[in-house]
Amino acid sequence: MRAALQDFEVFDNTYFLMIRNFLGGINRLVRLPAINVRVGTEKNYYLLDSSGGFTEYSANDIIHLNGGDVRQSIYGVPTYFSGIQSILLGEAATLFRRRYYVNGAHSGYVMVTFDLEDAQADVLETAMKQTKGPGNHRSMYLNMNSTIQGKPGYTKDRVQIIPVGDFGNKDEYDKIKQVTLQDILNMHRVPAGLASIMPLNAAGHGDLTNVREVYYDTETLPRQAIWSELNDQLPQRARIQFKEPRWLTDKTT
Repeated sequence: MRAALQDFEVFDNTYFLMIRNFLGGINRLVRLPAINVRVGTEKNYYLLDSSGGFTEYSANDIIHLNGGDVRQSIYGVPTYFSGIQSILLGEAATLFRRRYYVNGAHSGYVMVTFDLEDAQADVLETAMKQTKGPGNHRSMYLNMNSTIQGKPGYTKDRVQIIPVGDFGNKDEYDKIKQVTLQDILNMHRVPAGLASIMPLNAAGHGDLTNVREVYYDTETLPRQAIWSELNDQLPQRARIQFKEPRWLTDKTT
């Protein structure tokens, strides 16, 4: 049952194979891994195996809990799909910052020098190439001639560093991580306090007792209603029941 619950949370689909007795009644349910199940076109289901084969089941022997989708009715689609890009953004920011410090040279800029001799410019270019760690940010080196129409030009700085963009600085990194955190909490519909996340302000997360009760009413009960659909096909002795939370039973007593 725990594995079936996990299937539904990850894939928004859960599949049970009904094991019947000789009278056609249901003796028990066997969970089929949702990651390997495909819906057929002939009122059937397929369970794929690691060898590339499959086992076919009649739709009459499969209970399919489908979370639903507005575009089709074959599979349920998890609501967290909308936040995957935010997760990838947070991952990219973390990898960027880590490589930024592992690289040591803090590469990712354009370096411009003026009127260096070719030999000196070659030495500097070679040194820049050697400072770059694998998989990190590329830099560009330019050696410019400041002569203008045959006359010596003027530049205030003979060596200039032009940063391309610095997402490694603390303020920019913190903004990205905070936005990503909020998006993740939103897509999973979990209050930060119930997820054991430290508050970002002095006010905290408010009264967690009230947050817990609202979460139970708006998220837990609708989830339980989905699983209660199984009871339509289960015998009385095997129907799913949920215990009331402790705070409700304490109030009753």
